[in-house]
Amino acid sequence: MAENEEVKEEIKEEETDPAKMDEAALEALLNSEEKEEEKPGEVAEEVKEEIKEEVKEGEEKEPTPEEKTAKQISDKEAFIQRQAAEIGELRKKEATLRDELAAFNQADNDELYQVNPTEAVNQVLAAREKEAEIVRLNQTSAVKQSEMLTKQNVPDFEEYLDDMAEIMKDQKTDPDFIRQFKANPYFLPPPVLVNLASTAKLAKENKALKVEIETLKKQPDEVLKRVEKAARQTITGSTGKAGAAHISGKQVTVMSNAELEELLNSPD
Repeated sequence: MAENEEVKEEIKEEETDPAKMDEAALEALLNSEEKEEEKPGEVAEEVKEEIKEEVKEGEEKEPTPEEKTAKQISDKEAFIQRQAAEIGELRKKEATLRDELAAFNQADNDELYQVNPTEAVNQVLAAREKEAEIVRLNQTSAVKQSEMLTKQNVPDFEEYLDDMAEIMKDQKTDPDFIRQFKANPYFLPPPVLVNLASTAKLAKENKALKVEIETLKKQPDEVLKRVEKAARQTITGSTGKAGAAHISGKQVTVMSNAELEELLNSPD
C-alpha cells in the first residue's frame, strides 16, 4: 500500500511539474492560474473604476464667466451670419419674381388672348401666384430681419417671452395678440421688441430683489430668536458665575458678532 501511495505521488508530481508537461498541458495550467488570480470581487472593482473614469471623462467642466461670454458672442455672430444669408436668398427670389412679373405686364396679353385664350388665362393666374409669393417672401424676410436685429441687441431675448407676456396681460392686452406674440414675436419692429425685453428684464430683476429683501428682513428676527433660545438653554457654570441664561433680549441686541457667535455655539 505504501508503495502504491508513493507511485501515486510521483505521478501527481509529474503531472504538475511544468518541465515534464507537454504544450497543451502548459497552456491549460496557465489559463487556470489566470482564472484563480482574477477573483470576482477584484474584477467587479476594476469594472467600477473603468466606468468611473469613463463618466469622469464624459463630464463637461463648468465654463468660466469669460468662456460663457465668448460663447455668447460667437453664437450671436453665427446667428447673424445665418440670418443675413437667408434674408439675402429670400430677396434674390423676390427680385426674380418681380422681374418676371414686369416682363408679363409689358407683354401684349391682348394678342395672346386672341390666339390662345387658355394660355393667356394660365399666364394671368401664374402672375397672380407670383404676386402672392412676393408678398410672402417679403413678410418672411421682414420677420427674419426683425429677429436678427432684436437678438443683435438682446441675445437672450426669448428667455423673457413669458415675462413680456405677463406685462401685456397686466396691461389688459388682447389675449389673441399675446398668443400670437408668444408664438412668433418678430412680426413687431425691433425697437418695440428691445424695449419690451428691457422692461421685462428689469421687472424680473426687481421681483427677485424684492424676494431677497424680504428674506433679509426676516433674518434679524430669526437670529434673535435663536440667540434667546440658546440663552434660555444655557446653564449657569459650576463656578457660580452668572451664565447666558441671565442675558436679556435687550442685551442681546447690543452684543457684538463675536459675542453672539459664542452664545450660539455655547453648549446646551
